[in-house]
Amino acid sequence: MTATATGLMGEMIAAASVIDNGWAVSHCPQDGIDLLAFKDDCFIRIEVKTANMHKEIRRRTPSYHFNCCKGGGEKRLINRSDADALALCNPDERLVLWLPITAVSFKTRRIVPSAFTRRAEMDSWDKMVADVLEMRT
Repeated sequence: MTATATGLMGEMIAAASVIDNGWAVSHCPQDGIDLLAFKDDCFIRIEVKTANMHKEIRRRTPSYHFNCCKGGGEKRLINRSDADALALCNPDERLVLWLPITAVSFKTRRIVPSAFTRRAEMDSWDKMVADVLEMRT
């Protein structure tokens, strides 16, 4: 599967998660963000990152390796001017971990497969929404 196809699949998985959490969603990759979640008069700009499993290499635990940067040339860390939230998508299990953009202090992140659970997806969504709304007040 191409990187473009993998990314698009992650965006659709994240969109399904948004809907499952009771929000509406719009797919808008042409605007520099991937998804726009909205409920009542609130909206959240979401950047989606999707990673394939990196197998065990030199005794390293198998993990998903996420690149949390933007830019075509020199990569820079995603920040509040880019999005409100980051969705880290596991395409194998079709699960997402959500982070408020203010919690993103890493250019890359490795996450073990066991971290992706349905409960972790729901809990991280609730925490991300609370953090984003608090950030705006």
